[in-house]
Amino acid sequence: MRSYISFGELEELGETIVKEYLRKTKRYNALCVDIEGLVTDYLGLTVVYENIAEDDPNKIAFLSNGKRPLWVSRNGERIQVVFPKGTVVMDKVLLHENESSRRRFTLGHEGAHSVIAKQNPMQDVGCFHNEFDPERVYTIKEQKELMSFSETQADRLSSVFLMPRFILRKVMKKYKCENGLPVYGWNVFAPEDKLKLRKMADCMGVSFQALVIRLKTLGLLMPRDLTVYLENDLQLGGAK
Repeated sequence: MRSYISFGELEELGETIVKEYLRKTKRYNALCVDIEGLVTDYLGLTVVYENIAEDDPNKIAFLSNGKRPLWVSRNGERIQVVFPKGTVVMDKVLLHENESSRRRFTLGHEGAHSVIAKQNPMQDVGCFHNEFDPERVYTIKEQKELMSFSETQADRLSSVFLMPRFILRKVMKKYKCENGLPVYGWNVFAPEDKLKLRKMADCMGVSFQALVIRLKTLGLLMPRDLTVYLENDLQLGGAK
């Protein structure tokens, strides 16, 4: 029977790891976690960049277990390479300046897999980070791999690494929304609140969507009826 780490455990592990890393590096007031430093200096992983050439183009990163080979492209040739255990292989596309938040989240995701593998050795199988492509038709096997619980766990722990509750609270206080932000329906924000969210995301080095998901997870958004926003803010439906 396979055992999994609970989300509560992931939250506690992730927060403590970030606190310990900030303590060791004396960055007590950091609002943006140095995720590469955390992954390499604290988790003890090696990060390299390659042109990943797997059949699935959405495989943009890989955590090696020292056994599973990875297809990469070098000098125009597609070859299989077995990287040393504990090597995070990132696709070179993530080095582009406009890929910063995606690169950071992916690094956190692979770092999370290493922590999960230590906590549950049955999951130490060599892990890909796949990105969902809504235009692609996936096989059942690919869907299971993409949506597997271990991937969900790694995403959750990556979010904790990048947006631990104690730092998120500081950022919310900085932008004067420490009591939470109203969300209309499930995804609609007033323009001024959306601007705050974008500034907060930039401050923490994450994407807008990743921040929103994290706020929802922690119950830091205040649900409002969408019709209230339509009538009062947009003045639709004949409202005056």
